[in-house]
Amino acid sequence: SAMDSPPAAQCGRRAHPRLRLHVRVQVITLDGQAQAILENVSATGARIATQLPLKPGMSCILRVAGLELLADVSWSADGRCGLAFDGLLAQDRLLALRELAQQTPTELQLRKEWARNFVNGTLRDRKSVV
Repeated sequence: SAMDSPPAAQCGRRAHPRLRLHVRVQVITLDGQAQAILENVSATGARIATQLPLKPGMSCILRVAGLELLADVSWSADGRCGLAFDGLLAQDRLLALRELAQQTPTELQLRKEWARNFVNGTLRDRKSVV
């Protein structure tokens, strides 16, 4: 029965679904700050890609679109790290991040647009190469 089934964490399932994104964020620590890519997010945490050397146990702030999210680094490997939020991320903030992700063009989309404009001779600024 449903009462006998183990909790989601014991089954290898996440307690909160993750939303895949590709959104630029700012990471702020006591040691410095840098740009990062928010790759996925849930109510309890996120995964980012950054060149900032983050180590498990460090605290940081993710700043994106007027939001400031306090988090602790859970793991770090190969320029990526997992973050655990200080508290549950409210549903309205998750929806705001999803909306931002849908409005933000991906790097691939920007490159395709640049190439299309180059081929059509409508490239306005040669310095805008992505």
